[in-house]
Amino acid sequence: MKKYYAMFLARLANGIQYRVELFIWLFLDIIPFVLVVPVWVMIYQGDQTELIKTGFSLVSLISYYVASIWLLNMTDTHFEELWTENVRLGRIDTHIVKPAKLYLMPIMHMFAQKLLAITMFFIPFGMVLWFLRAYISFPNVTERLPIVAVFAGIGLMLNAAFSLMLVAGAFWFDQVEGLSHFKWALGSIFSGTLAPLSFFPIWVQKIAAFLPFQDIIQTPSLFLIGNLNAQAMILPFIRLSVYCVFIWALAIWFWNKSIRKYTSAGG
Repeated sequence: MKKYYAMFLARLANGIQYRVELFIWLFLDIIPFVLVVPVWVMIYQGDQTELIKTGFSLVSLISYYVASIWLLNMTDTHFEELWTENVRLGRIDTHIVKPAKLYLMPIMHMFAQKLLAITMFFIPFGMVLWFLRAYISFPNVTERLPIVAVFAGIGLMLNAAFSLMLVAGAFWFDQVEGLSHFKWALGSIFSGTLAPLSFFPIWVQKIAAFLPFQDIIQTPSLFLIGNLNAQAMILPFIRLSVYCVFIWALAIWFWNKSIRKYTSAGG
C-alpha cells in the first residue's frame, strides 16, 4: 500500500507546481454556470406554463445547477488524455518493471489531482454561492450530504473505469481522443449536467434511464435539493453500484489483455 501512497504524494507535489494553471481551469469551469443563472432568471420572468410541467421553480433549478456542478467536479475524470499519449509514446516503459500494478498508477494520480482540484474549486465556488444565496435552498443538507457523497464516490470510480478502458484502448488504436470526447458528450447529455432531464424530449429520458450517468449527477442533485427522498435513492444506488462493479471488471480484463500485447524498442 505504501507504494501507491507514494504515487499519490508524487503526483500531489507535481500538481501543486501548476496551481496557477489549475486556478485558471477552475474559473473556466465556474464561468458557464455564472452565465446560465441570469438566463434562467430571465426565462422564469416570462410565461411559466411550460416550466411548471418540469417540476422546477427558479430556486430549485438554480440549486440543482449548484449541486450538479459540484458533483461534476467531484466525479469527472479525464486522465485518459495524458495516459493514452504515454502509452503511444512508450513512456510507460519505466513503470512496467516497478513492483506495482500499472493500471493503478493513473488512478492514484487521479486521486491526487482530484484532491487539489476539489480543494481549490471551493474558493471560486464559495464566492458564487455567496452571491446566489437568495436563489439557493438545500433542505436538511447535513442529513442528505453523506448519501450524496456516497453517490459521488461511486460515480468517481465508475468514471475512472471508463477512462481506464480508453487508456487500454491506446494499446490497440493510435487515436482514441474521439472516444474520450464521446464519453464527455454522453455524460453531459444523459447525466443531467446541461439541464435536468425533464427539460429534454421523452426519447432522451428513456435512453438516460438505461445508462448510469444520471445516477452520478441528476439523482443525487435532486436528492440534495429535496425533490427525492431517501427511499427513492435505493434503486439508483443499487443500479450505480452494479454498473461500477461491472465496468471495473471489464476495464481490468481489457487492460490485462492489452498490456500482454505491448512491445517497445529504443529508449
